Amino acid sequence: MFQKEFKRNFCSMFRQKEFYISFLLSCSISTIPLLLSMWTFYHKSQMYMRPAWSYWGGSGTWFEWWDKMGSTEIYVRVFNVFCMIFLPLLASLAYSYIHYDNLKMGIIEAVIPRLGRRIYYRMNSLLVFLAGFIISAVPFVLQQIILLVMLPYSSLSTLGSTFLTDNYASSLLGLSGCLDALQIAHPYLFNLMTALSISITAGTAALCAFSFSLYFHKNRFVVILFIPFLFFVAIPAILSAMKGIFPLISSYATIGTNGNYHFGIWLIEILLILFINFSMIEFKIKKVKDETI
Repeated sequence: MFQKEFKRNFCSMFRQKEFYISFLLSCSISTIPLLLSMWTFYHKSQMYMRPAWSYWGGSGTWFEWWDKMGSTEIYVRVFNVFCMIFLPLLASLAYSYIHYDNLKMGIIEAVIPRLGRRIYYRMNSLLVFLAGFIISAVPFVLQQIILLVMLPYSSLSTLGSTFLTDNYASSLLGLSGCLDALQIAHPYLFNLMTALSISITAGTAALCAFSFSLYFHKNRFVVILFIPFLFFVAIPAILSAMKGIFPLISSYATIGTNGNYHFGIWLIEILLILFINFSMIEFKIKKVKDETI
């Protein structure tokens, strides 16, 4: 029953206009600046270029010597702003509204008796998380593909005695130099790990909006935008001004650039938020039975 309904609703998710809007905005905001940056590399010698992997992400390398090397400064700056502000909102826009819409249209009164409360809520929570994850992961993979197409896979800059690594390689796990070997051997896998962590956070933001929609369903705007903005943009922005506190979004989006962010902090924050969300969903299943308009 669960698998059959999950597949049907998963396909239905891709037919929602909100999902397409969010997906297209996510791809556009994150890839157009990259394409503009790639134009600055036109007719530049590969001798001055670093490998494609080193330009990816919020901690990616950019050059300011436009006459010789080109620059990805525009892309890197937009990438950070996109992750810190737009990504949580777009991830929530994708599918977090599903319970609110089902409730307002009366669909839930027919679905729950057929599926059961447990299957309905758990299935939709998983779909919401996957929607937010996809909104983030696909553009990031697309960015790396664009870099691979337009820039060299490897570079002369990697042939020296000291291997060129990004500044976030030694700080992702908070253990100095522990990931240098991984980045040297599999730099694109390293980028994928970073994209995975950002996408998990985007999915968590979407799930957070869904969890609150189970209890607060008076306004669709509050469900889709206000909750993720409050918990993933506004509060982290306030905390970022407090010395010694590492906010969720502003840290993971620029891994290593501040030199004091640790993967363990991100993991603890994500697990804590997921635990709160799962608790809210389970409490709704077992205790709060108010599926009425």
